[in-house]
Amino acid sequence: MKTNPSRTRIVTSPYHRRVTSPLNHSAQQPASPSPPPSSTMAGNHNHVLHEDPAIIKYSNLNTNRFRYFRWTPRTAKLNFIYVIAVPALLGYVAYATEGKFEFRGKRRGDSVSEY
Repeated sequence: MKTNPSRTRIVTSPYHRRVTSPLNHSAQQPASPSPPPSSTMAGNHNHVLHEDPAIIKYSNLNTNRFRYFRWTPRTAKLNFIYVIAVPALLGYVAYATEGKFEFRGKRRGDSVSEY
């Protein structure tokens, strides 16, 4: 709803920030008072949830993982297995069984193997 700037007034209260509202209040619902800011109630709470220091530490370590990585015999072996051995094994199995099986158009009792 557009309002004319000359037909607005400033509404202030201890529980509201300074806002402008139109002079005709007939079309608007009355505003319910909001609670005071959290800095005045039970201390200054900057976060809604309590931050667990262990989770923060894990998150920082995970973000900076490249800074803490070291080549050890275990990491070298795992890299060899997952980067070279597994793809080579899958490639060999795929190449060795190329064309040996036909799954399309088989009926009950037909052999799946072509050889």
